[in-house]
Amino acid sequence: MKKIFLSLTILVFIFLITGCKAHIEDTNGPDNYSLETFSEEDKVSSGWHLTVGSISSQVGGKGKFSAKKFTGVYTLYETYVSTSNSCYFDIEVESGNLEVVLIQDAKIIKSVDLNTTSRFTIDTNGKISLRVIGESAKFSITYEFTKNEF
Repeated sequence: MKKIFLSLTILVFIFLITGCKAHIEDTNGPDNYSLETFSEEDKVSSGWHLTVGSISSQVGGKGKFSAKKFTGVYTLYETYVSTSNSCYFDIEVESGNLEVVLIQDAKIIKSVDLNTTSRFTIDTNGKISLRVIGESAKFSITYEFTKNEF
């Protein structure tokens, strides 16, 4: 009985180890935040992600997210827009590689600047997604979407 239990435990452990994805290491240097592994197709598809030490909050069109180590593709926020919308971003990257994009109809409509505060307006109709794509990235992001009333 003990042999069967031990065999099953080892088998489950092997499946857990081989089924897990690993973080993609940053190999292009500490001051270069460009992605090396993810293609444009990966960025617009809903993919997998691994996160260590993350904190997130969201109320309406406002949100914050930070991670000590993030790898993968993750949708932070989705909304339907029908008017002109103001966007605010404050993104700080400490290490790894990161890209923050707005996506509509499986196309990147805007790539957001890193390590700065950005404000801009998007004039589009339909569903948009705020997505982060990272390779062992340590970062924080604050965002806000506001409908402009004219």
